[in-house]
Amino acid sequence: MTFVANIRRFHRHNVDTLRRSPVAEISGAFGDLGTLLPLMITLAVNGSISLSTTLVFSGVYNIVTGVVFGIPLPVQPMKAIAAVALLNHF
Repeated sequence: MTFVANIRRFHRHNVDTLRRSPVAEISGAFGDLGTLLPLMITLAVNGSISLSTTLVFSGVYNIVTGVVFGIPLPVQPMKAIAAVALLNHF
């Protein structure tokens, strides 16, 4: 199967899933913000990251992984990276 065919198949699956359970999909899309945003804001306040750049590229990578793999990028690895960054900063 070609790359474009995979993207089409994932897109169809994502649209079908969104139509079947829109509330679950939307709540899942915003579910990890309660953990991710405080960590990013703390890193930005400490001067470890640029908040605007981090938000833009996080969004871009989430869209790309959603299109290519058919699933969003999980936030759990980002939390681990932020925890390490916070420990190294202090």
